[in-house]
Amino acid sequence: GRRAGSPPPDASARRRLELACHLLRAVHDPDGRLRWVVMIALDPRYLAYLFSSVDIGPGKQVALLDRDGALLSLYPFRDDLIGRTVIGGDQLDHLVPADGRRLFVSAPSLLDGEERISAFQALPRGRLVLQVAMLRHDALGRFYLDLAAWSAVLLAVIVLAVFSAHRQIAQTRQLAAQTVENQEWI
Repeated sequence: GRRAGSPPPDASARRRLELACHLLRAVHDPDGRLRWVVMIALDPRYLAYLFSSVDIGPGKQVALLDRDGALLSLYPFRDDLIGRTVIGGDQLDHLVPADGRRLFVSAPSLLDGEERISAFQALPRGRLVLQVAMLRHDALGRFYLDLAAWSAVLLAVIVLAVFSAHRQIAQTRQLAAQTVENQEWI
């Protein structure tokens, strides 16, 4: 068969090629016979660079995994994790529903142990899974801030209602006492 290029001469370039995400596509002729197989090897650092453009806030983590749980790329990039199996394939199958839905999980990250909220999505026509995660306290921080703001308002309304009720009771007692006094006078 045909072959383009030759193996890289230095060890670090060979290592990057070994860790690269290889994408293959078959090209068929009109009769359905295989003509070519096109392959590109994407450097995990390049994918991490692309993932850096996903703007979900501080503490974000974007990972590309294969269906067996091997880490193909990660932002922020960590060379020591590329190529390692970070999750079992059976566990990943539970996190990526077959019907295409996204599943959100709150759990410690498999990569750094930080508590994160993660979304998993299978990429179409392949064995790749994209994980997007953010720190749990960043994801829920806005909710907690809103909860704190509204709880202060709610507390003020309750205090006002209790104060008003207490004042109303005092006025009712005073009015009742005046009515009794007026009836005695008549």
